[in-house]
Parts: sequence; structure tokens; C-alpha cells
Amino acid sequence: MRVNLFSMKKDKVSISFYLRDYKAQRKTAICVQFSFGKNRLQCTTGLSIAIEEWNMKKAYPKSQIADYDFYDGYLNKVKKHIVDYYNSQRAKGIIPLPSSIKAYLFEQMNQQEQAKPVEKTFFEYYDDFIDAKKPEVKYPTIQKYISLKHKLQSFEKEKKYPLDFDSISPLFESKFRSHCLEQRNTKYGNEGLLNDTVAKYFSCIKTFMQWSLDMKYHQNDLFKKFKATRASKHEIITLTEQEFYQLLNYDFSTNKRLERVRDLFCFMVFTLQRWSDTAAFNPKHIKNDVWDFISIKTNENILVPLNTTYTAGAKKVLQKYEHNLPKISEQKFNEYIKEACQIAGIQEEVSIRRYSGKQAFDIAKPKYEFISSHSARRTGITLLLQKGVPPTTIMKVTGHEDLKTLMKYENTSDDAVFNAFNKVNL
Repeated sequence: MRVNLFSMKKDKVSISFYLRDYKAQRKTAICVQFSFGKNRLQCTTGLSIAIEEWNMKKAYPKSQIADYDFYDGYLNKVKKHIVDYYNSQRAKGIIPLPSSIKAYLFEQMNQQEQAKPVEKTFFEYYDDFIDAKKPEVKYPTIQKYISLKHKLQSFEKEKKYPLDFDSISPLFESKFRSHCLEQRNTKYGNEGLLNDTVAKYFSCIKTFMQWSLDMKYHQNDLFKKFKATRASKHEIITLTEQEFYQLLNYDFSTNKRLERVRDLFCFMVFTLQRWSDTAAFNPKHIKNDVWDFISIKTNENILVPLNTTYTAGAKKVLQKYEHNLPKISEQKFNEYIKEACQIAGIQEEVSIRRYSGKQAFDIAKPKYEFISSHSARRTGITLLLQKGVPPTTIMKVTGHEDLKTLMKYENTSDDAVFNAFNKVNL
């Protein structure tokens, strides 16, 4: 809606509204344009609106929407503040700068109570986020998002800290982190959630806040400085060479379920690839004994030669299943591979160190309980490094861009260090 206000000394003055992003999927900011002579002011009004509620032809909110009266009243106030300031300055013989009009407008709008139309709550937006992510991410990730929602709800209630987009601040980071470290860890029986768990929560918070920022639901970017550091390489559990071949050679012929899971695990060890790329394996990507594909996570082209001494094991798996790898969810895979490792005799008790805040404690369990789809790629990388394969060569197959990232996957045992040193003859 363009409003011609008046003409003063041949200066044509007009105000109109427009949307910041006409291609936005949901809400976008309503902006104002004020033209006077050769000058022009363009800035946000502080309001957002859903694309479907905007009349493109009239460049104004649709009259039939429920909150039309609010939008109309608010935008009229914006126009009035701009016009009043412009008139007062022109009466003094001053042609105001666009920046001074903008400063005055923001000052006036911030001073008044903004009785905004009823909007969704913080958690209703969070539910929208989960729904939006369901087609994009795996089930375990959705479960993490849901777990975070429950944790945030208990935090809001127990700490009496109302949550909205503006309250996600450094103060929130401090209070929520403390809240997590006060919780009882029912899985391990210690006080305080593990730092790994807390880090995952903050990673999810940052993902949600970035999503909602991209959707123009808020303009708060303080969350970008939140710390979400993950586990160190010393907390990674892998199979030793003996344990790996123990699993590889175990006869699961009477249990096809575990045999298929074992074969998938070994395929990932031999190819050094992630679960996501293994699950998406396509026989058409095999060209001249090379698995040539685009990594789902990194979008990088990966080439895995299948005619080498080491990767021949992966080729055998493919031949066994006529190049159609077994299909199973990652959740079920992680459940069954533990069972397979247990039956194969990988039951040595291992201890991993975890931290809750600054408090360290050890978790001792049979090794099979720590094995998952992530263990396969890490096992393969560790075995090759122990065999003396240069890290830069391994990176060609894993797709890692730098050595530091690759070495996070390495998990050399004390015995391997002893044996390696024993072979050195100076």
C-alpha cells in the first residue's frame, strides 16, 4: 500500500510497505520504504507476517486475517511516526537524513507497549522445528530433539526461567548447563549428566535457533557462541585386530539376522565408510571394482578401491549378497551388533572415562556393550594406522579434509604401542 502524503517544494513524499523475503517458507519481516525527494529510507518495522497473510497486490496484510486490526494499527503508527518527524524537521527548514528518521522511528516504537498478536509459544515453534526435520534426519536425531524438549520444559519449570527466543542468552547457557549438571544420571547412577550429553543438548539448541533464525522467527544470534564440544578421541571404543577377525570369522549361519548385521559391520570396517553411506549403497556406484559415490554427510566424491588386499573383504560381502547389501535401521543395527559381538566372545571388560562438569568417573562394562555403527569406521582407521598406512592415504578414502579430524578416530591400544616399539631397531 503506497500512501502519497504531501508534496513540499517539489519533493514527492510517499510511504509503502514490502516483505523482506517474498520466497520465505513461513514468516518474513515487514519493511517500510519512505521516499522524500531524492532520499529514501528502508528498514524493518519490527513485525513479521506469514507469506500467505500478505496481499501482494496491495502490499499490505490481507484484510480477512484474524490479526488484521493489529497489523493495520501498528503499521499506521509506523507511518505516523515517520511523517510527524519529517514534518517537524521540514518546519525547521531541515531535510532530515534517512538514518535520523530511522533512529527516531525505532525509539518511538520501542517506547510503546507492543501488544503483539497471539503468536506461537517457544515450544510450539520447537514442535514445528521437529516436524520440519523429520524428513531430513534419522530417527535417533529426532529422539535427541524430543529429549531436549523435555529437558528444556523441566528447566523452565524448576528454574522459573521463561523460555522464548530472546531469553536464549549467555545467562541461559550458564543456567541450563548448571541445571543439567544437577540432574541425576539414571543410566550410570552418578550426579550430573555427562558432558557428552550436555554437549549434544547444546548442539541441538544451536540447530533449532539457527533454523528459527533462518525462518525469520527472531533476530537473536547469541546462541552461536554456545559451547557444544563433543567427546575426545580417548573415549572411542574400537575392536582390536584380533577381536575384529574373531567377529569376522564367527559362524552365524544358524542366525541370519546376526550374520547380516556382522557382514554390514565388516563392510564398513573394510571400506572405512559411515553408516549413512553404507545404508544408501547402490550397486550402480560400482565401476571397475571401485565404489564411486557422493558422501551423504560431506557431499564429497569418495572412491573406494575394492580390488586391494585390505578391501577384498568388502568385495566378498558384496558378492555374498549379490551387490544388494542387507537393509536395516541404524537403531536395530546398533542393538544387534552388540548381541553379535557378545556371542562372538568380545566380552573383555573395558573402562571409559566420562566427565560430568569437572568430575571424572569411569564406566566399566563388557566391550560389546560399547560397540555401535560408529565403531566400524573407527576400527578400520585404527587398524590401518597401526599397520603403518600413511594418514594422508587413509584420508583419500575416508574423505577427511585435515589430519586433526582423522586422528580423532584413531584409538591405538597400549599393546599396539608396545609391539610397535618392540620392532624398532636403532
